Amino acid sequence: MPVRYHKHIDARILRLVEAAVHEIDASPALFERMRGNVSRWSDPVKKRRWERLLDGPWARLREQLLSESETGAALRQDAPLGGILSPAERNRIMRQSADDPRAA
Repeated sequence: MPVRYHKHIDARILRLVEAAVHEIDASPALFERMRGNVSRWSDPVKKRRWERLLDGPWARLREQLLSESETGAALRQDAPLGGILSPAERNRIMRQSADDPRAA
């Protein structure tokens, strides 16, 4: 697949994660939803990795999730953020992602 396509996907995921992080910042109780998501995972390696990340301070995990580094991009690929954004907010971001200048 073309590099531009992957950049577009990465930019869209970053926008979704930015919005989810904003929601968690505004309502810290949502952080526990991430733990609940991880508790249902069947992949033991991924599950242990995320349990360790979630046991650390939110500020550090937040910084890692928002980092535009390769490590940040990899972390965002399986971030347990399901249910943090409303379907309407998720759909809005998905529609707008085609215009994201970070995808260029």
